[in-house]
Amino acid sequence: MSAKPEVDVNNYLASAKLSNRSRLILGNESADMDSIVSALVFAFVRTKSTNNVYVPVVNTVKQDLPLRTDVAFLFAKLGLETNALTFVDEVNFRTDGIEEVVLVDHNRLTGSQEALSDRVTQVIDHHVDENLYTTANRKVEGVGSCASLIVQALSSQAERSILLGNECLCHLLLATILVDTVNHDQKLQRSTETDKRACDIIRSSSGVVDSDALFRSLQKAKFDQSRLSSSDLLRKDYKQWNLNAINLGIATTGLPLESWLERDGDSVRSELYRYKGTQSLNMLMVMVAFFENLDEEEAPEFRRELIVVSDDAQLLTYVVDGLSEDKAGLELEHLEIQQFSEDVRCFSQKNVRVSRKILQPILAELLSNYST
Repeated sequence: MSAKPEVDVNNYLASAKLSNRSRLILGNESADMDSIVSALVFAFVRTKSTNNVYVPVVNTVKQDLPLRTDVAFLFAKLGLETNALTFVDEVNFRTDGIEEVVLVDHNRLTGSQEALSDRVTQVIDHHVDENLYTTANRKVEGVGSCASLIVQALSSQAERSILLGNECLCHLLLATILVDTVNHDQKLQRSTETDKRACDIIRSSSGVVDSDALFRSLQKAKFDQSRLSSSDLLRKDYKQWNLNAINLGIATTGLPLESWLERDGDSVRSELYRYKGTQSLNMLMVMVAFFENLDEEEAPEFRRELIVVSDDAQLLTYVVDGLSEDKAGLELEHLEIQQFSEDVRCFSQKNVRVSRKILQPILAELLSNYST
């Protein structure tokens, strides 16, 4: 008799964690649901379909996983053991004898991981293509969720049989695609035909009876961030780049600015600057995304806010002016916040379709023309 799907996954994760870790499936540094699930599923199927052990690596430290409230909820729901996951602080990228690296949910190695560039053999991602690792097997497509590309990539008869034969894996993928596409909300224009086809392939094998109910439960878990400290909110989903010698970091959070200020008051500004200093940034941005009326019967409304922080007045003015132009497409409306001075600018972002994935290349182009 075969093991239950979640037992099979837990046993695999525990075994992979104890392996020699020569082959890694590496998610991105924000370590969100898409990144974690894409790495896990691809590594599981690749391991089962070959004679090699592939290790999915969660690209954040172990202590920060509980900050991903939707991931914690989903794993608990499915009976998956988060302690069995392999985290970035448990891997020594210089001494672990790494022979092969597959990148999922990003197409550029970050920080100290750049030393692995010559070992990248495959890239599966849905962000703007930076055209690196040109000798690798690359699939970079602007779909709603990287998880959809994982379903697409696992296309051989053996791989598809393994994937569809494990209800837990299909449930993970379906949940992730629903979150990333906001349940295929047409107004937000995140979902593509690739995302819809992926859901069609895995839905009947996922054990999910009501996709809408699953999505609502995941959204409630994802945006229930009221118990996270300011420090937790900033580091739970964070990415950083160097753009034309400007160190820029973007955190995303689900706690509305008004609620955050009501709870923490003047300390929000000091925490923004503390985190900016910790990350050695010239500029910190916080993208706030949340639903209004999530617990009410009426249809919830998706909202976005943007916070821009810099003590470099010239840089701050340049970026704010650039993002406020019509061609940037954010549709920003300035918010007067009593607790903040001129070095912290806040906006309501009316174009809610502009996520961090879209904002980053806009900023890259904007800053490419910046000079002090």
